Amino acid sequence: MTPSSPDPSPAPVFWPHCGRGADPGADPTGCPGILLPERLTCLAVLAVRNRVKR
Repeated sequence: MTPSSPDPSPAPVFWPHCGRGADPGADPTGCPGILLPERLTCLAVLAVRNRVKR
């Protein structure tokens, strides 16, 4: 199962965010999820196989 993308953000976010799916015309912010430490994505878009419980 592939995680769904969040709805387009109407306003820019002011924190280090994922940005996946950003499009200058439709959704300049992309995914507003907070970046995971040492990753370039947030938990919402991280592949299930890459999620590790600690």
